[in-house]
Amino acid sequence: MIVYRQLGTSVYEQERFTRIEREEATVPTAYLDTADDRNPTIGIGFNLRTYMDVVARVFGVNPNDNTHDATTRKRDSYYLVLLRAAANRSYANNTALQAALDEVMRLRADDPFVNVANKPRTFAFSGTTDPKIRQVFDKIVERYENQVNLWLPGLIPADSNERVALVSLAYSSRVNRTTGIATLLGDRLRKAII
Repeated sequence: MIVYRQLGTSVYEQERFTRIEREEATVPTAYLDTADDRNPTIGIGFNLRTYMDVVARVFGVNPNDNTHDATTRKRDSYYLVLLRAAANRSYANNTALQAALDEVMRLRADDPFVNVANKPRTFAFSGTTDPKIRQVFDKIVERYENQVNLWLPGLIPADSNERVALVSLAYSSRVNRTTGIATLLGDRLRKAII
């Protein structure tokens, strides 16, 4: 029987972030992932084809922000479509990807109908320690927590060191389209645990 090492919630969340950040590395600008499909990515492996809405939100592009006027929300809806389209194109290199995303942000920054202060002109974090990276991570990591829950329902205690390892595996893995579970969380590993 496995004896789980329990962590407090805040310790667990920090350990999970630190481990995944260490394994993935943090890149403040957009880049093409090294995986075979070369997905446009930013931050701690944030796949822009999957998580563009979450990432765009921390850069201020949020058509659902009710603190903005209706015109700004409508314009942000348009710019989000442009960012999604940019993320779904193919690029020869990181520079071309970054330039395409930056162009959308420059258009938004120069748009007089986007009535917000401090409109960023680039699609990039300010550095590897930008707190916006953690904001995005905290939003998307729940997907991987849910994968662990589906894969081993009720067997791995929340806030345990062992769960950090499993969430990290899920985070760095492709998702099986049939099961919806990360491929690294397979039947052999499940059998070894239970």
